[in-house]
Amino acid sequence: MSREVRLLWLHSNLSKDGLPSLDDFAKKFSISTRQAKRDIRYLRTNLGAPLSYSREKSGYSYTKPYDIPSLFSGSLGIEIPSRTEIRQTLMKAIEEEKVLRVLLENGRAVYFHPACSDERQEIFAGLGEEDGLLFIQISEIKEIHKSRRKYMKEPMLWKRKLPVDAVVEKAVFEKAGRLFTHYFFDLEDLIDFILNNRGIRLKGEASAVDRIRNAANTLLEVVDSD
Repeated sequence: MSREVRLLWLHSNLSKDGLPSLDDFAKKFSISTRQAKRDIRYLRTNLGAPLSYSREKSGYSYTKPYDIPSLFSGSLGIEIPSRTEIRQTLMKAIEEEKVLRVLLENGRAVYFHPACSDERQEIFAGLGEEDGLLFIQISEIKEIHKSRRKYMKEPMLWKRKLPVDAVVEKAVFEKAGRLFTHYFFDLEDLIDFILNNRGIRLKGEASAVDRIRNAANTLLEVVDSD
């Protein structure tokens, strides 16, 4: 097979955290180990792939999300998944708590931890590892693959359906001297989360703190009125 086909196979496996070894690669295409090394060198040097070798796992992986140049991949006519396939992959990832590697139409590649969707399942919300909360439309997705990365759950959003008019807010908590962030769109969810996680303190954002204080004051007024 041509080098282009071999490189696309290698890129596909690296994108899925497959960590193919030189022997796996060579056996797959019945080439020598020397030729396999040349192909990997070409991917790294000529195509700018962020490749790293792990002695512990005896294989290669990407150090960050990477998309093979469009002119290179386009010449082979890579198949773009349908909206239905993308939606099913996203929904299954939520159920199984799987991280996805998503390539967007604008060329940006992200590791996405989907937590919930809108009522029509056209927009999905979840964590992006470097971006906080992301909202990704199905129509924006060009490629989607499962990853082996550890899933980060958003407890107040997970498996929820976002109403059309939902406003998602940020809440910053402190526990044992460590700050962490979660997102919510329903004040009742935030209250339940605080009550069920003793030992945490709500530190921000200002809007979230104010809403909790107003809810507490309202409850106190009801108690006092009795």
